[in-house]
Amino acid sequence: MNPALPDLLKRQQRDGFPDLAGTEFAATIPVSERLINELIAAVPPNGGKVRAVRVRLLESNRVTAEIRLSGPAFLPAIPVRLAIEDQSELPERPTLGLKLVESSGLVAKAASLLPCARRRRDRG
Repeated sequence: MNPALPDLLKRQQRDGFPDLAGTEFAATIPVSERLINELIAAVPPNGGKVRAVRVRLLESNRVTAEIRLSGPAFLPAIPVRLAIEDQSELPERPTLGLKLVESSGLVAKAASLLPCARRRRDRG
């Protein structure tokens, strides 16, 4: 690659890309399963309850996450199947909307122990 191109891009970046002002860009960026798992592994979970998470990408915007808890080592990975419901919009909303599709009996049992959200009643 010609060294002038990286130098030009660095100058533009340093100055806030003045020669691209007003430009709009839309792209679909495929992200590999390996990259997703490397990103997850690089960010240690808060609180120490989860030891590791491994993601497998499936067809039709589905994902399986295998969760390993920090608890006893003999516990198997807990599979949780998710559907991608809402794609992120960068940089405004860097989040991904996921919906639980299927989980193991262990996850369902644990979820049943969580307090339910209280519903507000409409006052007439």
